[in-house]
Amino acid sequence: MSRALLSRSVPLARLPTAGVVAYPAMVSTLALAVGVGWLPSWAGAVHLAALPPLDVAADLRLLLARAPSHPVFAVGLLFAIVVRGTVLALLLAGTGRPRWALALGFYAAAAFPALIAAQFDFVARTALYARAFGAALVVLTVTFLALAPFPWVPGPGTRRRFRQTLARGVRITDLLLYSGVVIALGALAHLAPTALLVPLVLLTGLATLTAASRLAAPPPRRPLVHVGVVLALVVAAAVAIVSTRGTPWPDPAPAVDGSAVIMSGVNSASGEGAIFELRVDRLGYDCDRVFYYSYAGPGDGQPRGEARCPITTGAPYEPEPTLRPFEDQVDLLEEQVRGRPEPTVVFAHSQAAWVAWEAAAVGRLEGVTRLVLVGPFPSSPTGFPPAGETGPGRYLSPVSQPSGSSVEPGPRPASNAPTASPTRRRSAPRR
Repeated sequence: MSRALLSRSVPLARLPTAGVVAYPAMVSTLALAVGVGWLPSWAGAVHLAALPPLDVAADLRLLLARAPSHPVFAVGLLFAIVVRGTVLALLLAGTGRPRWALALGFYAAAAFPALIAAQFDFVARTALYARAFGAALVVLTVTFLALAPFPWVPGPGTRRRFRQTLARGVRITDLLLYSGVVIALGALAHLAPTALLVPLVLLTGLATLTAASRLAAPPPRRPLVHVGVVLALVVAAAVAIVSTRGTPWPDPAPAVDGSAVIMSGVNSASGEGAIFELRVDRLGYDCDRVFYYSYAGPGDGQPRGEARCPITTGAPYEPEPTLRPFEDQVDLLEEQVRGRPEPTVVFAHSQAAWVAWEAAAVGRLEGVTRLVLVGPFPSSPTGFPPAGETGPGRYLSPVSQPSGSSVEPGPRPASNAPTASPTRRRSAPRR
């Protein structure tokens, strides 16, 4: 297969001259903008020179994080579609109106799934929530595999082009080879000094132009065989990764004095949440000295659910109370650790780590000698302004805030507090 791929390499001269000139000019402009600071110096800058539709997805990620208002976001997206559509039209074979309509229509259609992926990515980086990043990766991968070969298929008609794209096996080997190069360049951009970002953007542009020339060439023989081989390799790799992830349990710790208070994260419920499965017996605690925090406040007990120990304290709660005002949660934690056998250790997962840290930082955890923060949010590389205010990230402010009550006077929901007030909450772990 590799010999066939190498023998089928297409020179760049097979692409229209105007496109071969226009595309490097655009990439050089992007690299210059990154170099002089007109665009942010971030590892994702290499994706600005990536193959469509990855390029517009990078544009949207940048706009979501930096656009201070909805009009600025809309104008920026329109500008990106027009410029990129023009360059793509010059790269496509043929003359006259059809290639312009194809290029601009392609970007307009690709912008919708790319926006969904960018929104998931923005939320993941703001809330540091891995599942949202996984959703962004899935949406972007499917969009890339489905749409990247589409503009390079010859002939008129959208349906015909999609049928030809599928018949050509979505050019799976070419796209995977290109993806590997872009991923490697992105990793270098993440690890290398900022001074190397400009040449990495230029290298990505060269890889993209090479990939475009390959996609414009005739497909390999038996393309569906290539798809089958790739799928088999992906399944084998997934099985190998999953089957080798297990690690042996450590030996149980000796019995310790005091008690443990366990706090579950956002959108959990009584007995339902990852930390309820914590093996407290291996930490040296018996169930008589294990207490579970309740977002509904003190009470006589909750449903056990997945918890390792019976939950004999706290009021039953559903996911909604986990979004109650942040200050209320600190008050509830202070009340629920008071009087526990000392020394008390608080095990807090996800959002609860912020609650526990805030309570400890202001001296409201009497008898607590240690915090164990499981999956905390140490810092967020992106953010958004509080509702009703303008600033970077404004476009996604309503999307990223699960509750709109922050526009009202008074305490804000905990889901808003750590992200919408960066100067207060993000600095907390560094106290």
